[in-house]
Amino acid sequence: MFWFVCTALCYGLVQGVTEWLPISSTGHLLLLERVLPLPLSAGAKDLELVLVQLSAILAVCVLWRKDLDFLVAQKSKEERKQTLLLWKTILISAIPVAFFGFFFGDAIKAHLRRDTVIAWSLIALGILFLFSDRWFQRNRITQVGAARGFAIGWFQSLALIPGVSRSGASILGAQICGVRREDAARFSFFLAIPAMFGASAFEVCGFLISGAGLSAREWLFLAVSSLCAFAVSLFSLRFLISFVKRRGFFAFGVYRIVLGAIVLIFAAF
Repeated sequence: MFWFVCTALCYGLVQGVTEWLPISSTGHLLLLERVLPLPLSAGAKDLELVLVQLSAILAVCVLWRKDLDFLVAQKSKEERKQTLLLWKTILISAIPVAFFGFFFGDAIKAHLRRDTVIAWSLIALGILFLFSDRWFQRNRITQVGAARGFAIGWFQSLALIPGVSRSGASILGAQICGVRREDAARFSFFLAIPAMFGASAFEVCGFLISGAGLSAREWLFLAVSSLCAFAVSLFSLRFLISFVKRRGFFAFGVYRIVLGAIVLIFAAF
């Protein structure tokens, strides 16, 4: 039982850190499963990968509740209007990923969840992050409108490819659209809300329709890993905003390239 709980904590820890840093949570979880197999049934495994992501998303709702909740009593009429505009932008940005996820999600799961795909995705985006601070250092836009949000949504769709990173793709997309780097990171957090809630609802409905069930041990695993992902995300979110504001994304680019190279070496042997 001790090792079972430790495994759940490891998955929650990895999810809580990598969901927000632009280094690919899905890629890390798939790689983690190679060395630390999930002690779950096939249906529970798919549910686990979604629920830990959903738990991480809830941390965004907690930390930025005042920005996202237009029913907060202290808000003025103008502030509530701005919050509604933010939600409009977030939902518009979710359209591209919803489209690609619905029509191509199963095909991507079946054919692209391979170590070599993860490795090259890590390396490709890592190279872009090496130069993003220099390319976009003059960006001054702090607010993302509907048009920019929709464009950023197309970049976020690339995250369906394992190893790309949802936050990484949306951050680069926001920077290309002229958004300042710390605001690009913050907006990428908000974009995760409809994307992951939608993916979670889709996965849970599919699980329920299949008629599969979970054992008590599997429920325990999901609960422990989800709570861990939520708690760690509270730290990771604050860390990324602070780190990016001071240091930029170069270090994440180096990490992605090194990890991608290691994965390629292991895949070759």
